Amino acid sequence: IPTSGNVVKDFVPQGWKKIALANGDLNKDGVDDFILIVENKSTLNLKKNTALGSDTLNLNPRILIILFGELYGGYKTAEVNKNIIPTASSEETPCLADPMDEGKLEVKKDVLKLKLQYWLSCGSWSVTNKTYSFRYQHNQFELIGYDQSEYHKSTGETTETSMNYSTKKKCVTIGGNMFDEKASKPKTTCTPIVVDKLQALKELTSDTEIQF
Repeated sequence: IPTSGNVVKDFVPQGWKKIALANGDLNKDGVDDFILIVENKSTLNLKKNTALGSDTLNLNPRILIILFGELYGGYKTAEVNKNIIPTASSEETPCLADPMDEGKLEVKKDVLKLKLQYWLSCGSWSVTNKTYSFRYQHNQFELIGYDQSEYHKSTGETTETSMNYSTKKKCVTIGGNMFDEKASKPKTTCTPIVVDKLQALKELTSDTEIQF
């Protein structure tokens, strides 16, 4: 991955492909920045699956790349994280769907949001959405928020947890139902949390336990 380039595709390594792209002004300099996720295309990372789930597991690695736009054109690499984006398949959980299938990459105002969805095609009725919110500050991207919602595919019951590390507040919503409006009686409780230090994007992996 080069440190600079003229167009976004210059940052996609040979033998890799772009699977997600978003843009917005992340460092507040008035110039559009880009965020992309790339995936390796090697057939050596495709593994036959003899258990439940897909016949073939795609274990190709993925990389999150953040590019800052230059005032007079071109881009420079601002951040590279090789560990936060999970692979399309999992050897340990072959029934797990690709977290990026219903995932999303976007910029809202100056905040980078990464959404991943976890659900199993066999063995579980639960669907979990995880959304990470990063802001560029202190010369790095820091995790300022984390939201996790879960719902049951049969009953529609929902729970939501929202962590705001900037305001040091945790809000939990229970009692919701996405299938039945009459049964949906969500109740939200907010409590203060202790935040000693914000986590940096460069330190996170897809397995990092987020503080609740």
